[in-house]
Amino acid sequence: MHDTDDAAIVNSVLSGNSDSFGLLYDRYAKIVRAVCFEATENVADAQDLAQEVMVIGFNKLSTLEDPHRFGGWIIGIARFQGRQWRRTESRDRHEFGQLVESSPHANPSPWPQHADKFAEVIAAMDVLTESERTAIHSFYLDATDAQTAKSVLDVSLSGFYKILDRAKQTLRTHLVDTNENET
Repeated sequence: MHDTDDAAIVNSVLSGNSDSFGLLYDRYAKIVRAVCFEATENVADAQDLAQEVMVIGFNKLSTLEDPHRFGGWIIGIARFQGRQWRRTESRDRHEFGQLVESSPHANPSPWPQHADKFAEVIAAMDVLTESERTAIHSFYLDATDAQTAKSVLDVSLSGFYKILDRAKQTLRTHLVDTNENET
């Protein structure tokens, strides 16, 4: 069933085979974590939020109108939960901001030796569209193959590569402009 399309797996879960959801989890957990990391900018929080997203997806699977679009649907849930997480954090931050800012573990980078560059790229991703951010996250940060990533965005393979190229060019231009303005 590993080569089965999303719709068949969704239908299997809805028919009572809840274990089949594990296949969807395996397929989409990395991209969901990437979207959650974009919201949290913290690996531990992103993992927790991604788990929450997958549980929500499982519990609300019967509300999915088109089982072929599971990837986009679960990414939409991740984006929504990420926005909710940021709202909650911004409300709590004023009370505990000094504690968080002084914590050495407040915002760890998955690549500590490149933390500054990583933070710069993550911050620059704000200039990208949602589809461009998803393409960058899935293909480069999560090493998802293009075939899977394109299905999450619901585009053709050539369309996915166009989105990816546009995102890279936008990031490159933004980072060069930012660095030139700082000097």
